[in-house]
Amino acid sequence: MTARAFRVRRAAMCPQTGSTRPHRWQSGDRYCLTVAGSPGLGVVAYLGCCRACGVPLLVLGPYGTDRHAACYELPDAVLAEG
Repeated sequence: MTARAFRVRRAAMCPQTGSTRPHRWQSGDRYCLTVAGSPGLGVVAYLGCCRACGVPLLVLGPYGTDRHAACYELPDAVLAEG
């Protein structure tokens, strides 16, 4: 399988809602990317999409918490359907 390039940009407002509301998250896969050591580092990456407009989304956050640090749009990405 050949890797396909895609853009990553900071999530903006959802165009389907007239650009007045954020994307409506629909869950997909969750990946825990951790590095042990001092200090311990870890990132949780969630892949999903917007229920309203369908754009693929990537949410990153610190491992071991429910906080989300950043949300990104992946407009050219193709996510496999589950």
